[in-house]
Amino acid sequence: MAIVLGQPDTESNAIVVYGSRSARANALNVQRTAENSSDVISADDLGNFTGTTFSEALRRAPGVSFQRHSVTGDGTNVIVRGLEPDMNAVKLNGLNLPVGSGTGRSADLSNLLADSIGQITIHKSLLPSQDSSGTGGLIEIETLSPLDRPRRYASLLVEGGFTPDDFGNDFLASGTVSGTFGGNFGLSASIQYRRNDNRTIGYDAGGNGGRLAFGTSLPLDGNGQPITAPDAVDPLAVFPFVPGDDRVFPSGLNTSFYSNENETFAGTLSAEWQVSDGTNLKVDYQRSQSTSTFFSLTDTFTTLAEYVVPAGGGEAQLILPLDPGNEAIQRTQSYSYDPDVKQVTDTFSFKGRTEAGRFTFNYLAGYARGTETHPRQFGVQLRMPEADASADLFTPGAVDPVTGRILTGFGPRTGQGIPLPLLSEAGKALINDPSGFTIDNASGQFDDYSGSNDRYTASGSVRWTPGEGALKYLEAGVFYENTSFTSNLVRSQIGGNVPGTSLGLEFVPSDLSRIGIDNAGFLVLSEASVRDLADNLESYVASTGLTINPIIPNPDQENEKTEEENLAAYIQARVDIGKLEIVGGVRFNRTKLAATNLVFPVYTGPILPANGGGVGNDLIFQNEFTRLVTEESVAEDFLPRVLFNYRASDDLIFRGGYFLSVARPSIGQLSSETRIAFINFPIPGPEGVKPILQINSGNPNLKPAKTDNFDISAEYYSGIGIFKLSGFYKRIDNLLQTNITNGPAVLDAITLPDHPYFNGPPYFDPANPDSVFITGGTPVNSDDVAELWGIEAQAERRFDFLPGIWGGFGVYLNYTYTESSRTDRYTYAYEPAPDNVYEFTGLPFVQQPRHSGTAALTYAKYDIDANLTYGYQSRALASFRPRGLSNYTEAVETLDFRAEYYLRPDFADLRIFFEANDLLNGTGDPDVAYSFGGEQGVPAYFHRATYLGGRRFKVGISATF
Repeated sequence: MAIVLGQPDTESNAIVVYGSRSARANALNVQRTAENSSDVISADDLGNFTGTTFSEALRRAPGVSFQRHSVTGDGTNVIVRGLEPDMNAVKLNGLNLPVGSGTGRSADLSNLLADSIGQITIHKSLLPSQDSSGTGGLIEIETLSPLDRPRRYASLLVEGGFTPDDFGNDFLASGTVSGTFGGNFGLSASIQYRRNDNRTIGYDAGGNGGRLAFGTSLPLDGNGQPITAPDAVDPLAVFPFVPGDDRVFPSGLNTSFYSNENETFAGTLSAEWQVSDGTNLKVDYQRSQSTSTFFSLTDTFTTLAEYVVPAGGGEAQLILPLDPGNEAIQRTQSYSYDPDVKQVTDTFSFKGRTEAGRFTFNYLAGYARGTETHPRQFGVQLRMPEADASADLFTPGAVDPVTGRILTGFGPRTGQGIPLPLLSEAGKALINDPSGFTIDNASGQFDDYSGSNDRYTASGSVRWTPGEGALKYLEAGVFYENTSFTSNLVRSQIGGNVPGTSLGLEFVPSDLSRIGIDNAGFLVLSEASVRDLADNLESYVASTGLTINPIIPNPDQENEKTEEENLAAYIQARVDIGKLEIVGGVRFNRTKLAATNLVFPVYTGPILPANGGGVGNDLIFQNEFTRLVTEESVAEDFLPRVLFNYRASDDLIFRGGYFLSVARPSIGQLSSETRIAFINFPIPGPEGVKPILQINSGNPNLKPAKTDNFDISAEYYSGIGIFKLSGFYKRIDNLLQTNITNGPAVLDAITLPDHPYFNGPPYFDPANPDSVFITGGTPVNSDDVAELWGIEAQAERRFDFLPGIWGGFGVYLNYTYTESSRTDRYTYAYEPAPDNVYEFTGLPFVQQPRHSGTAALTYAKYDIDANLTYGYQSRALASFRPRGLSNYTEAVETLDFRAEYYLRPDFADLRIFFEANDLLNGTGDPDVAYSFGGEQGVPAYFHRATYLGGRRFKVGISATF
């Protein structure tokens, strides 16, 4: 977006200031005069930070890190001061952004294009007048006002970019027209169109079909007896469990190929009327609509390696069974094709401000709606018959030189690359025989899914300014929001026990050459074949043995809905004592939550012949026992807040403050209903290889998590720059945990469905409950306090005091350090209750990077605006696991360059620019990576990564008239 801070006067050749320099000065002035600690970012700042989506651009701000979409690489959400997206609030023109899927609270920001934004304010400390849910921070997005533009204004922008080796391409076009009439009324319209295509690659060797074996042997237990299951190792032990045995071997791998084609249209209409000196009215409408087609292939290869006690006893040893009948070779291929997915966000807002004597009235009304539809979501899985492992299926390199045996069929885990199995030509021939892959009954589905989120908002406040004395103002306000969430799924199951070859589908070698791996050794269905199968499914059903069976939805399914009603009121006052400002008050929140949902048991396994047979999820059984249940909860909170600003001078400010915020449990966590899931497959677990019966319930007595927030900062503004040091501390009570209980005692308080699946062999046998592993979970509030604290440092300065060319240089630096501590529970299934519950203290928050920061060298002079920016985000906990083997998101380093040059012909003002992003990564480098360990002296073992293509390039031109 081009921002003009003056109209061109070609006759007098007056200088017009473009770009980030003057826009940044205005943003810093807003930040300096604010009553709370905040960071203000203008539209031009966003452009210089680089990034097409909102969260990508924001990642350069102090205290902000971001989450990347694992397929497209776009930024989807932001993490503020170490707290994940659900703990932050995001508003657009005063309205909470809707969640189109109809589930969850964290809106996906990837469709909100940075080009449509006028200004963003990240509030780090909250006033009583501000939303209560921004524990990490409140992010307010504002579109540019028509009266803030020149009298007649028009701009056009076109840019295109690509990622080498067919990883992706991007095209963006936008335009804005604006005009003011009579000096007090303005209209503006902006549109943006973006098309981006991505073809990315990923792998997982530690989950989702991938498996890792930690160590070639397992230790003896406390009684000197061998352990044959890794989960049976003492939870307090730290890997390596046997001294010196620190090698890790994959025994399963999935490789994934993604293709995503996306078009986004965003539009903004704004009208502003300065009715009088005391009244201003503004109306905004924004629409963001994306249409996408998504394809994925996940190819899973597994060897059922296990720990076996040697004939002579002692420690169990890792080995791949090679005896006849072992059925230790498995391979499945899962395909997904999701065309014409539409995500739409509409927001309507009316804002007004009226000054009448010593009173100021602010009022807002708005409506926001988000929808998401998947009209033809297709998924199918091809399975090969389980095959026996034998030595001839593997290369000689599969024999471990230390133990002299084949451990898993893979080599030891090293580096970040994809760990391919060490298959011989005979092994590749076995797993790549197209005739061996079948579409079994219930192994595919054809879905029609839709979700929506509607939000109605109204707020108003009145401020009284006495005009003299220490009391600067007294303000009271109310806020009301009514929110509803809905989602609906209609499914048809695909089956038929049909060989893939009988359908005429094309098998081709999977291609990893773009990341430097030639001849990966796997045959898969071509993308064109899968798309043809999905697009012409009815003709395949008519001409082959393929079947499609519609699952009749429960009649009450359309009545499912979650409604939330929020009512807030606050009183806020400011008192000035010399140079000290004290702003404080209290906010009252009342939240009523009502959820009407279908509750049903889930069965997965061999399906009754009467229900269609095959293997999978029995939806007929599920619908038979489905009930519609409505549950309600009400929460009320008083939230005191007080902030201090000591203005030593106009440019030197010291701030401090305290505010209380809350995070409420979901209705599912509060539910008293029991949810039953029976997985009727033999699965290795704490009690051996057994099916699993899961019994989960909510807890109506859960309390909301409350956070005491403390904030302190010192700010010095110098020219077009700032030096800022901040510290914060957050103390969280009532954080949620899960209580796990194992064994038949879990069944004492429930009634199982009266159905063959729960009435005896070959399914669950109530007379012999030990034949399955029974486990149950209930959420509870933690008795332990969670803490998070951190330091933010920022230095920004233009060197305009230097002579000549040097006066255009500047620096932008920020660094954030966060430290957190919380308690997590782990239930150890190999000990009886209550000794089986272990508490681990001092754990970091999920997705909280300890270190993050930005260092940029900028230049703005002689019609050149350029920056070279380095960004860093340290590894962060993804999920906790005991034994020193927690899962972490790996550190991210980026180096981006952007240069703009301004041209001023008589007919327009032109800007041409070039961007190069992620300069540190090549196509063979993973852009998003995960590892186990890396703490407590345990090495980091990489197990998952996504390859987005590395370096990306973009060029563009804009014109302002």
